[in-house]
Amino acid sequence: MLITTVRPRPTYLVQHKPTPRQEQPSVNVLENETAFQIQLAVPGWKKSDLSIELEKEVLVVAAHPSENNQETAKFQRQEFKPRAFKKHFQLPKNVDVEQITAVATDGVLNITLPKRAKEQQAKARTIEVEG
Repeated sequence: MLITTVRPRPTYLVQHKPTPRQEQPSVNVLENETAFQIQLAVPGWKKSDLSIELEKEVLVVAAHPSENNQETAKFQRQEFKPRAFKKHFQLPKNVDVEQITAVATDGVLNITLPKRAKEQQAKARTIEVEG
């Protein structure tokens, strides 16, 4: 099974000003026998600014800059600042959604998506014939 990114449905709002381009973080998706792992590059973001929600089988990772990050000093030059983003991931059916965990360290958000235990494997057995 693959974890794929999903584009949200377009919104049909009338806007008079063009919206700024929304930056999307770089993403790695790994899989092993027991879990999937999603890694997002989120340098400069505080944990309190990140949110992860599950909507049906879609994982939504979003970031919104805090309002209290505004400094009173005026920039002489500003070439970067954290920009809000929202990223959607379609999850396969074998993900145990109750056990999803997330850890942000060193500018990388690691989301671990454990796989459900496989249904009881068919074991070799003898079936008695009745009748």
